[in-house]
Amino acid sequence: MNTTRLTEAQMLWLTAFAEELKKRVERFKDGDDICSIQVLNVLRQIKKYIQRYPHPRDAAAAMSFTARVNHSRGEAIQRGAGARRKRIVGRFPTDKTEDGDEITVDMVDQNAIDPASQAADCDECRRVVGQLPSDVATGIALTAIFGFNQGEAASKIGIGRTYLSRTMKRTQHEIRRGRNEAA
Repeated sequence: MNTTRLTEAQMLWLTAFAEELKKRVERFKDGDDICSIQVLNVLRQIKKYIQRYPHPRDAAAAMSFTARVNHSRGEAIQRGAGARRKRIVGRFPTDKTEDGDEITVDMVDQNAIDPASQAADCDECRRVVGQLPSDVATGIALTAIFGFNQGEAASKIGIGRTYLSRTMKRTQHEIRRGRNEAA
């Protein structure tokens, strides 16, 4: 815990800041809470705020909006709605079975992939990679899958980095051009 004592100038600045901020947020719901939380935040780093804002009025003007936003985000987090209020809190979602009965689903995986479409995508990837030059296919595997940069991948393959970069870029353009012509 920080045990440094405030100077008289810091106490005066903090008092003036608290009064000015209270004027700005008292008309809002939970205005007192917003003010007290922001005063505590400023108190933790009082020297930084005094240096940045020599006049407490300017500090209160600059912080009143963000203090209200931060307070509402904190309230939403405590409610379980998340900081961006995207999380839905309430009853579990329901789904219908093949018989038409309604069941409660406790978790829905939004990123789940249908095995049939996953297999089709895998086959398409194999087909496209099979058409690529071997240097490019190996370079893509080393960079995209194994996480090497192009220089490391080129040295593992036994070619120059600039050559690998050019051939990968040229192949990428050819694939895009072929896709656009087919469409």
